Amino acid sequence: MMLLRVVCTVLLFGAAWCGVISAQDLDVIFTAFGDVYEEDMGYGVQSPGDLNGNGFSEVFVFSWGGRCVKVFDGGDPASEEPIRSYSGIIGRSAWSRDINRDGLKDFVCNNRLYGETGQIEIYYGCENFYAKTEPDLIIYPNPDEEGFEREFEFADYNGDSYLDIVFKAFIPDYPVEARFYFFETYPVLDSIADDTLTFWRDVTGYVFSAYCIGDVNGDNYADYATSQIGALPKSSVKVFFGSDPLDSIPDLQIWSPFEEGPGGGEFGRSIVPVGDLNWDNYADFIVTSSGTWPPCIFYGGNPFDTIPKILEHPGDVADLCGDINHDGWDDIAVGYTHWAFGNGLLRVYYGARDMDTIADLTIWHQEVPSPVHKFGQSVGSAGDFSGDGVVDLVVGAHTYDLPHWNEGRIYIFAGDSTLPTDADDVETGYNLPESHDILHQNYPNPFNASTLIEYELLGTQSREIELTIYNILGQKVRTLRSGLESAGVHKVFWDTRNDSGEPVNSGVYFCVLKSGDRSFSKKMLYLK
Repeated sequence: MMLLRVVCTVLLFGAAWCGVISAQDLDVIFTAFGDVYEEDMGYGVQSPGDLNGNGFSEVFVFSWGGRCVKVFDGGDPASEEPIRSYSGIIGRSAWSRDINRDGLKDFVCNNRLYGETGQIEIYYGCENFYAKTEPDLIIYPNPDEEGFEREFEFADYNGDSYLDIVFKAFIPDYPVEARFYFFETYPVLDSIADDTLTFWRDVTGYVFSAYCIGDVNGDNYADYATSQIGALPKSSVKVFFGSDPLDSIPDLQIWSPFEEGPGGGEFGRSIVPVGDLNWDNYADFIVTSSGTWPPCIFYGGNPFDTIPKILEHPGDVADLCGDINHDGWDDIAVGYTHWAFGNGLLRVYYGARDMDTIADLTIWHQEVPSPVHKFGQSVGSAGDFSGDGVVDLVVGAHTYDLPHWNEGRIYIFAGDSTLPTDADDVETGYNLPESHDILHQNYPNPFNASTLIEYELLGTQSREIELTIYNILGQKVRTLRSGLESAGVHKVFWDTRNDSGEPVNSGVYFCVLKSGDRSFSKKMLYLK
C-alpha cells in the first residue's frame, strides 16, 4: 500500500519547512538540514550504534563542502541539534571498532582540508566519548602522495585473526595509481605502516576506485578489488586475493556485464564491501555503475564466482541499510541520483539466504517549497535510532534551492517489524529468530598453540557483543571482540595470550559470548 504522510519540522537555520514524503509503509522519524551555504550535509551517512549508552543509536552525517561530521543522537523525539561536530573531516567512512582491545569502541576519521594531504585521527573510546577533544593517535600520509583517500576499512590482511586498518591513497606519479597502507593493531597500533600494496596503471584503463573487500575466497586473508575505467571494450573490476607476502598481480578480471556504449557505463564506479551477506562464510561485495545500469552483487566462494546477481533497477549508490523489516537478514538500499532530472530515488531490496533482484520498497521525495536534489546520494543504517528494537534507515540528499544552495539534509525512516519479508522458508530455517545466537565449541579442543572460535549472530543487522576468555577462577584473560557486530558467522583465533600479549599457562578456560542480555559459554582445554 502506498502511504502519503505530511511531515513538519524546523530547519537548523531557523526556517519552518513542510514536505510530503512518498513511501511504501515507512514513516519519517527524523529530518536534519545543513546550515551553511554549500555544506552538502548528507554526502555520507553512517551509524556506529549506541556509543553513549542512552538506548538510542547515533548517526554520523558527513558534509563534503563543510568538511565536517555532525553526530545526531537518537531519541523519542530526537533533537535536531547535533551532540558533537568534528571539523575538517572528509569522506564517508568514520567507524568505531575496539582497536586497542580495552572493551570500548574507537573512532577513526580522515581530517583533510582542501589542498592538504591531511591526517588520520584515531580517538580511543572512553566513558564520555563525545567529550574527547583531541585524538590519541595521528597518522600522516607519505609527503610524496596526494594524501589518504576518504574510505578506509577494517580487515585482517595478514591472517593473524586481528582486524587491521587499511587506508588508501592515490599516487600522482605515473604509472603508480593507488596504494593501500596497512596498520596492524596487534600488539599495539602505531603511526608507521606495517605493509603496503601498490596498484599500477595498465592498458585496460585507469584505476577509478580501490577497496579492501574482505575475505571473499575463505583463506583467512583479506582480498582487494580495483575498478578499471576508461578503456575499450568495457570497464572492469580486478580482484586481488590476499596472501603473505602481498602482491599486486590480479587473480581475476571481471568485465562489465552491460553493453556500456559510448563513454562506458563506468562499471566499478564504486565497490562496496558488505560482509557476509548470505551467511556462507565468505565475504561479498557490490559493484555499481553510473547512468542507467543497475548494481551487481558478487557473492564470495571458493572458487569465486564471477557471475553477478544483477538487481532489477538502476542505481549509482548502494550499501547495507540494516535489517529494517526485522526478519534476521541485512537489507540493501540503492540510490538512483539521476532519477527525474536528478531529484533522486531510493529502492530497498530485502535480504534473504538467496535474495531476489526485485525491489521491495521504493522511496522518493517531493518537497514544498524547496526542491531536493540527488535524494539517495548516501544510504545506510541508522541503527536503532528510535529505540524500538528495529533498525532504521538513513538517507542523504543534496539541495539546489536558493538561498540554501547545497546545504544538504538527511532523512531517517523507521524500520518496521510488520513489513513483509523475503525470508519465509521455514523448512530450511532461513527466517531465523532475532534473539537466537550460537557459540560453537572451539576447534581444536584440547589445543596447544591456538584455537578457532566461531559464533553466529542470527538476528538484526548489528548489535553489541563481547567475546571474552576467562580462566577457571573467573578472571578475565582476554577480550577477543567487543563492540557493534553485524549479523552472520564470525570466526576468531585465540593465540593463548592475554590482553597484555603474554602467554598464559596450561589449564581450563572458558569462552563467553555476551549478546544483549544473554550469555553463552564453552569450556576449553589448553595443553602445552
